[in-house]
Amino acid sequence: MLKDKNKSPKRIFKRGLICPIVVLVILFLTSLIFDKQILSFAQNIKEKYEINLGISFFENNYLMFYGVILALQILFIILDKKIKKKKKKIPILFISLLVVEAVVVALKIIISRQRPQDLLSFSGDKSFPSGHTAFAFTALPFLKSKTLKSIWLVISIIIGLSRVWQGVHYLSDVIAGAVLGYIIPLLILKIANKKNE
Repeated sequence: MLKDKNKSPKRIFKRGLICPIVVLVILFLTSLIFDKQILSFAQNIKEKYEINLGISFFENNYLMFYGVILALQILFIILDKKIKKKKKKIPILFISLLVVEAVVVALKIIISRQRPQDLLSFSGDKSFPSGHTAFAFTALPFLKSKTLKSIWLVISIIIGLSRVWQGVHYLSDVIAGAVLGYIIPLLILKIANKKNE
């Protein structure tokens, strides 16, 4: 019996990795050009209509944010009926989150991009890439259910865009965080799956 080349693990991995990367790279490059205009537009709407999303306390309280998001990520993995060996996936999620955060911190130090607004609560902290967004996107490669994955994608996008809305990140910071948060756990999962074979 001939193997279907389109369903080989390498082919699925490449398809699952390349398409989102291409889209995110295009968005990233576009946002780099229009970062200040996009931020200004969001801030003008926010001020003109006095729209406050009411999430700044939650997002600026790091321990609360990371605790709630981590709990939700674990819950989504537990609820996903398509995931096999869930008990093995949760430690891999923890490792992925630690690696993602380490890469984010290293890039913030190396690139040292100033935040759009010099807010008191963010003084001394750098902007690129968005750690909140990277942390949120880390769960996506773990989810197999299309419904749960779509819901988590929406949650992650809202978290990322809220960072621009608050004026603490440029859109390119958020897109870079999304790319890191998606690719790093995908690679870690691939390594873990190879070791389990």
